[in-house]
Amino acid sequence: MKTIKSLLALTAVSMVVSGCNDLSQEPFGSYVTQGQKEQIVEDNPDMAAASVNALPQMVSVVFGLYPDSNHHGDFGWPSLMLILDSRGMDMPSDLLGYNWYSAALEMSDFGGTYFDNLFMWRTNYNLINSSNAVIGLIDPEVDNSELQYFRGQGLAYRAWCYSNLAQMYQFTYVKNPQAPTVPLILDTNLEEAGENGCARATGEEIYTQIKADLTEAIALLDKAQAAGVSRSSMATGSNVKTFVNQAVCYGLRARVNLITQSYAQAAADAEMAIQLATKEGITPYSVAEASVPAFYDINDHNCMWGYYQDPSGNGTALVGWGGQMVSWHANYPGVGVYRRINASLYEQIPTNDVRKGWWLNGSGVAATTLPSQYREWMANTTANKVTKLPPYCNTKFGAYSNTPGGNVWAEDTPLMRIEEMFLMLAEAQGASDLSKGKQTLNNFVKTYRQQNYNCTAGSLEEFLDQIWFQRRIELWGEGFSYYDMMRFQKPLDRRGGGFDPTTVYNLSPENPVLLFEIITDEAQNNPLIGNVSNGASIPEPVEDIK
Repeated sequence: MKTIKSLLALTAVSMVVSGCNDLSQEPFGSYVTQGQKEQIVEDNPDMAAASVNALPQMVSVVFGLYPDSNHHGDFGWPSLMLILDSRGMDMPSDLLGYNWYSAALEMSDFGGTYFDNLFMWRTNYNLINSSNAVIGLIDPEVDNSELQYFRGQGLAYRAWCYSNLAQMYQFTYVKNPQAPTVPLILDTNLEEAGENGCARATGEEIYTQIKADLTEAIALLDKAQAAGVSRSSMATGSNVKTFVNQAVCYGLRARVNLITQSYAQAAADAEMAIQLATKEGITPYSVAEASVPAFYDINDHNCMWGYYQDPSGNGTALVGWGGQMVSWHANYPGVGVYRRINASLYEQIPTNDVRKGWWLNGSGVAATTLPSQYREWMANTTANKVTKLPPYCNTKFGAYSNTPGGNVWAEDTPLMRIEEMFLMLAEAQGASDLSKGKQTLNNFVKTYRQQNYNCTAGSLEEFLDQIWFQRRIELWGEGFSYYDMMRFQKPLDRRGGGFDPTTVYNLSPENPVLLFEIITDEAQNNPLIGNVSNGASIPEPVEDIK
């Protein structure tokens, strides 16, 4: 069982989190068959409920993977968002002793034993393991509406995790669909993989599986909803949006279809995601709403899916999204580890684009729309913070309850917003009909961000550059910039961005350091994994542009 031990080494963690019973063994020691397990769960759906309810919790478990390390970057996917954005060219920060993302900035984290790499691998495979446990308990043809909903959740979470991994262990799909990505461990091949190992799936294989999982999830969630079962009926309070629904699944599939450049399908999926989300009352932030610090509450009307930070768990909030990303607390930002925007990118944002106010300007001055309580906090140099907010500092993510300097750091983490759907729709449409894509982009930006915006792209290449620019601004800090850079096959150019001189790089889109290598444990224990070295080395800095 070496492969399972290496790929899913943290199964015990997921079992502790879920609190579910082991259905593989009867009380007196006899093992039950897969068919028996399915029957047990069908007779009592509550047996699967605990496992499903654990999936959103596992997205951001504090000290969940390395409980003895006291590593303050160990808080699940939100931490991986910070790793990915720090690895790119849009989010500089200072190389201080308290910066847990210095290795990502230095790009020294790609090797098989380094924390960032291990964290990417194990966070996603741990969730895959728990998703497989759910999927494997429920017959695909099940008639029970609750079990249809549960299986749909498991399939969607598994698809999301594999889409994360596939983009970090191989270059974008269109460069070579047959290039190896990561081992594709499913509920159907667990035993075989455990006995004989599992080779890395090709890009074509893994994205085909991801799309299949999401397609099945949508069908199951449709059936469940027809019987009155949905995330709104199965979850309560602020936790509802931590589960997926059909709109989220269409959004996830639209993302993958853009990766594979399946543009017609991507457009259809993004459009359907918008339609379904709109029926729920989900719409983009208005210009006025986007003019002040926000994005800290997944129950806002623009959020489709996210991680909910329970205020009652505030004792660990220092080790979390709020403790690392939000500038309005005397925690990691308060000791100088502020997340900033690339200075060159900021200067390209038009002055009448409301998003320019999501950061301080080059002189450290905030937008005129910044609310008074935030201004007062910025002016307080003693009680509420240690160091002054630097130029280009992030003001995008608001403080919990709009209370900067407060004692509760329970900011939620957005995983999918409807604004992304409009940008994906425009991109997919423009690939086949440039004028239609430009119209969709114009309508979105004019309505919600910059009233006089007009896309003047005369070619598809220019249009895609406009889409990329809009995504860099709109989705800044939400874990997309690195994946987008890879997907659009752009060089990593940090010159003029405000990075530490030792991390100013200008790298080709094909530089192997852009990829993580398969972790050492997996290479040693999986006989089919093959060569894992990409031939990467830590980059040499280049001369900056002032």
